[in-house]
Amino acid sequence: MRAYNLTPEQAAIYAESYNTNPAAMRTAVNNLEKPFAVRDEQGNSQWEDTNNRWELTPEDRKVTNAMVNTLSAAGDAGSHAGSYMGSIQAYNVANQRVTPSN
Repeated sequence: MRAYNLTPEQAAIYAESYNTNPAAMRTAVNNLEKPFAVRDEQGNSQWEDTNNRWELTPEDRKVTNAMVNTLSAAGDAGSHAGSYMGSIQAYNVANQRVTPSN
C-alpha cells in the first residue's frame, strides 16, 4: 500500500483486517514477524514449535504486536484509516523499510 508507506507484509495484515478468515490472518502475521525473528548461527529464522510462531525477542514481539493491532484497527476505521498509520509510516521510513511516497 504505497499511499500509506506500508511494506507488503503490513499491507497484507491491513487487507486481512477486512476478512474474517483467522488462518489467512495468522499467515499474514507470520509473514510480518519473519524478518524480526531470532536467527541461528547460519542466519536462519528460528521457529517456536510449541507456540507455532517465529521466535522473537520481547522487544520485537512488542513492535510486531503493536503493528498488527494498529493495522487491524485501521481496517475498522474506514476513511480515517490513514490516521492510524502514522506511527507505522514513521517506523518504516526511519528504518528504511520503505521509501516515502510523494
